[in-house]
Amino acid sequence: MVIDYRRLNDITVDDKYPLPNITDIFDKLDQKYIDAFQKCKELLTNAPLLQYPDPDKPYVLTTDASTVALGAVLSQGTIGSDKPIAYASRTLSDTETRYSTIERELLAIIWAVKHFRPYLYGHKEKMWPILMQFLRTNAPYITLPIAAVVGIIGYNLESLLSDRYTPYNKSVQDQRLDRLTSEEEILNDPTNVKKLKYQENVLGKNVSPSLEKN
Repeated sequence: MVIDYRRLNDITVDDKYPLPNITDIFDKLDQKYIDAFQKCKELLTNAPLLQYPDPDKPYVLTTDASTVALGAVLSQGTIGSDKPIAYASRTLSDTETRYSTIERELLAIIWAVKHFRPYLYGHKEKMWPILMQFLRTNAPYITLPIAAVVGIIGYNLESLLSDRYTPYNKSVQDQRLDRLTSEEEILNDPTNVKKLKYQENVLGKNVSPSLEKN
């Protein structure tokens, strides 16, 4: 197992407060410093600990996206009690912050799959991105480059729907309804109509027959 201590040190900066620098400990060493040191020891030795990957078992890839960053967790085990193998995150570029919610969620999937490629490629993995099903049903509205989407086709992905975190998913379902665009709104927006026709002609997506008259 290889650990990048540079990243680990960045993460533990807050936890080690108020531990002094090594050059300061000769001046004084109060109880608060000892307590902070003990806290760091407990955080490093208690769950959740990263487990070793088992190449004979399927991986679980959980992704999410916000307006400023992407996040992903690679784990193994029964859904709901799976143990983490690795965490990953990155901030969005200025251009990516202007993506729609659907596009950011898809971007998180594409980025996470590529990031964990050494683990995932050639293995069966399960995905639990929050809006995976929403992405499927709203494919015509996704304008990410085709090459980006094609990049994950070679992976053996199995989508898991939202029974993993029930309390949160109720709000997700409500958000899905809020984001849906009616056919009438699409027809009244020439830009969207062109987008749908492009998806239909280039990507072979199914579009409502009522759009054919346009």
